[in-house]
Amino acid sequence: VQAKLAFSKDRKTAFIKMAEACGLHLVPLEMRNPLQTTSFGVGELMIYAIERGASELIIGVGGSSTNDGGIGMATALGYQFFDENGKEIRSNGEALLKVASMTDKNKSSLLEKVKITIAADVVNPLNGRNGATYIFGPQKGLTADQLPTMDEAMRNFYSIAEQYLNKSVSEVPGSGAGGGMGAGLMLFANASIKKGIELVLEQLNVVEVCKDADIVIVGEGRMDGQTIYGKAPVGAAACAPSNAKVIAICGSIGDGIEELYKHGIDAIFPTIPAI
Repeated sequence: VQAKLAFSKDRKTAFIKMAEACGLHLVPLEMRNPLQTTSFGVGELMIYAIERGASELIIGVGGSSTNDGGIGMATALGYQFFDENGKEIRSNGEALLKVASMTDKNKSSLLEKVKITIAADVVNPLNGRNGATYIFGPQKGLTADQLPTMDEAMRNFYSIAEQYLNKSVSEVPGSGAGGGMGAGLMLFANASIKKGIELVLEQLNVVEVCKDADIVIVGEGRMDGQTIYGKAPVGAAACAPSNAKVIAICGSIGDGIEELYKHGIDAIFPTIPAI
C-alpha cells in the first residue's frame, strides 16, 4: 500500500501512523487474517523518515490489521529471525509460531540517531486475557480457537527476543497496542511509550481550556468496557475540574459500560437506540 507520513516544519520530527501501512481498514472484512498481515511497512516508514533527516519519530500505534508483535517492523529495521532449522522466516503473524532464534547483526545503524515515542490509545499488556491477542485479535480475524495458540506464540517470541536483547517490555502498559507493536517498538527500536490521548491533550492545552467549565462533553463512536483503557473520553474526562459534570455522547454502548462511571464520567447517552 501507499502510506503517508508527516514532518514538522523544521523536518526534525516525523509523525507516523501505523494504520497507514497496515491498518484494519485496508483489509476487507472477509479477508481479515492476522496470521498473514505484517507490520513491515511501519519499519519502512521509520527508515524513510530518518533517512530524510528526522531526529525524532512519534508513532501512533493502533487500528492495525496485525498481530505480529512487531516482527515485521523489526525485520524492516534489519533484525533477522530464524526457525528451528536456521531458515530465515517471512515476517508476518504466522512467523510467531516458528521463531526459534534471532540476530541483530544487520540492524540499521540509523536507529542510533533518533528518539522514538509511541503514542498508544490503550494500556493493555502484551499477553494474557487483557493482552493484544485476546482483546483485539477477534476484530482482526482470529477465531476463538486460535486465541490461546497465538497468545502463547506471542509469549514465546518475546521470551526469545527479550532474552537475546536483555530487555523486558511485555509487562509494560501499552505493550499490547497495535497487535504487540507497542512492545516491538520498545524492544527493537528502544522507544518510550506515552498515551496518545496524553500527547494530544497536552498539545491542545485541554486542562487550561477546561479549568472554568461547568460541563465537559466527551464522545466516542461506541462506548464499552474497552473505553477505560486509555481511550479519548476518559483522558478528556480527567482534564475536567472536580466540580464539573462530564457527559458522554456516543453512537452506541456495549458491555462493561458501568466501568466508565468509576473514571470521571457522570452520564452516558447513546444516539442510536438499541433493542
